[in-house]
Amino acid sequence: MKMKLKLTNKNSLLLILDNSVIRSVKPLLSPPLRGGRVGLLFLAVLFSYTLNAQKKDPISKDVKVVKAYSPSLSDAFKMNRMPVLNDSISLNTEFKYSILSKAMITGYNIEPITPAKIAKERQKSLKSSYLRAGIGNYNSLFGDLSYNILQSESFVLGLNIGHVTSLGNLLLENDEKVDAPFHDTWGDVGFNYLFDDKTLYADINFKHNIYHYYGYDTMDPNQSYFVPGYADKIPQNLLQPDAKQRLSGIDFRIGLKNNEIRDDRVSYDMSFGYGSFGNLTGVLQNGFDIGGSAYFPIGTMGFAVDGEVRHNNTSVPDSIEPLYYFQQRKNTLIGVSPKMVFVFDRGRVNVGLLFYGELDSFDDQFQVAPVLTGELNIVEGVISMEGGLKGHYNQNDYRTVQYENPFVSPDQNIKTAFYGLDLFANIKGNFSKSTSFSADVSYAMFMNEHFWVNKSYLYGNVSDLNFNYLNQFVPVYDDGSLLTVSGEFLYNPNKKFNLLTKATYYGWNTDSLSRAWHKPEMELMVNSRFSPVKDLWIDAGFNVMGKRYAFDPTAISEKKLDAVFDLSFGAEFYYNSVWSFFARVNNLAASKYYKWNGYTMQGVNVHVGIGISF
Repeated sequence: MKMKLKLTNKNSLLLILDNSVIRSVKPLLSPPLRGGRVGLLFLAVLFSYTLNAQKKDPISKDVKVVKAYSPSLSDAFKMNRMPVLNDSISLNTEFKYSILSKAMITGYNIEPITPAKIAKERQKSLKSSYLRAGIGNYNSLFGDLSYNILQSESFVLGLNIGHVTSLGNLLLENDEKVDAPFHDTWGDVGFNYLFDDKTLYADINFKHNIYHYYGYDTMDPNQSYFVPGYADKIPQNLLQPDAKQRLSGIDFRIGLKNNEIRDDRVSYDMSFGYGSFGNLTGVLQNGFDIGGSAYFPIGTMGFAVDGEVRHNNTSVPDSIEPLYYFQQRKNTLIGVSPKMVFVFDRGRVNVGLLFYGELDSFDDQFQVAPVLTGELNIVEGVISMEGGLKGHYNQNDYRTVQYENPFVSPDQNIKTAFYGLDLFANIKGNFSKSTSFSADVSYAMFMNEHFWVNKSYLYGNVSDLNFNYLNQFVPVYDDGSLLTVSGEFLYNPNKKFNLLTKATYYGWNTDSLSRAWHKPEMELMVNSRFSPVKDLWIDAGFNVMGKRYAFDPTAISEKKLDAVFDLSFGAEFYYNSVWSFFARVNNLAASKYYKWNGYTMQGVNVHVGIGISF
């Protein structure tokens, strides 16, 4: 409500409420009584206004001070020389206020203290290339070059090429000294391209190996031998192979996988590969394979599948008889393993089957094996277990056997071994931040596993069973079981010391063969690397391959091959970020051992060389 009380003249009073004229009162009394009547009227109006004001909202007590108060009068004019207002009611409104303070900005600046100058630390720069080269006894030369792209965030590229040559002589078991040269050349290019959640990878590798069949044999130059398919005996010189052999192979693989490791997400890895292989004898093998794995979550479960298709075509020259009997071969292998996966908080269980089929020029086969495995994290990041029942197969083709045993007779195509029942258990964990361990045990039943014996020929009378053997090998097949027990221990307390120990026991049990020919009973490895002083690293290794047995056709009995003990030491000194120098001694005990019957290996082996980073 707004109210104005205005004296328009000395004979009238104008009262305005809320911008409306209420009334105009003219004095009816005599002049002496005018002031009293006007005062009564004014008092009544003011009392009514006060009551109405109290019924409305209380007056806001928040005061915002914008600037200093400067009082002024507008539209004011003097109505009376001595105005008099007699009022019995007074209104006193109480105001509470506070000041919203603000910090004052000053012009203060901090003057930094200049640090003291100290000696500059040697810069540790990463080099993209590394070259090693050196020489050794047995007229050995070696070198390898590595190159890596280090600075890219989207892709990784690595290159490695190398060569080793040795022209030494070795002393055989009959004290005959023979040339045992070999030349190994290799190259590999690996490429990974990283997307946000996927990885495209590709790899190309090349191998080229030249060596001799230098091993001891019992073939008699004055004898002729029975050969299957021939009525007459064949002279020894037609059955003795050329000493030189050469293997060449190139492989290419490309694949795509996503980088998902969670159990509630789809994950996959698929690839395609092509390979070509040939040797000096004239055999050529070409093949391709398509394979991969995938996992699909289904609520609290999942479905996983692993599969592959491999095809190899082996072409051979015209038969080189009577020494070699080559055969064309086409082989297609198909393996599929679907599984249901049950996921728990601390582990998982896989239930499925393995289907294996092989279409071969010689013989077709089809096998099925169960899959029932489980994983359990006993203490997350500390100890875990895995075990169960599964099956697997080891495909062997012309190329794989040539690299497994370079002295195999080159007219062999080995069968695929099938392990239809494999019971296994594994435990691994950490004793502390600096120690870790793993232990494995497996009992497997196999079919068509191969073992190596020397290629032999019969001479004299058939009834006498007199044999001589070559320095080449052929496979013999058998069924049976294999018990494998292994353990591994790693101790790595700091960056300057580590120790790795691994031991494996093999318990072969064959159905028909008296021994698992050329298979060791145990293997032991102890390797350590440490830095006694700055920029100097020393490593030491001790490797043992247990005793093995070879079949001796001349006596139609077994022949014991002693265990191999190989003690080695090495040292490398980093002169600066570019240059380093190294030396290594292998077979320090100078033990004379045979990996393959008739083939003695090199004794004390010393290498020295330099390394260059650039």
